[in-house]
Amino acid sequence: MNRDFVLFNLREAAEELGRTVREIEANPEYSSGELLVAMQHAYHHLNSAWNGQELAELKAMKPQAVRRVGARLSKTAIKEV
Repeated sequence: MNRDFVLFNLREAAEELGRTVREIEANPEYSSGELLVAMQHAYHHLNSAWNGQELAELKAMKPQAVRRVGARLSKTAIKEV
């Protein structure tokens, strides 16, 4: 099992679910649309953890690499604006 990949995705899903619970508790006007987006995000990470558990570690992008690429893309986008 690719533990790093699975743990990264499970933590992301847990974070989203916790955030969603807090937002629903705090906001009486929390909408179905907001729930849809939050659940899609959580499901994406649960699905990735399950389906990617047997990915070879060399083929699976490490979570740190994903963050670095995302940060690099964000900086590039900001510079272009």
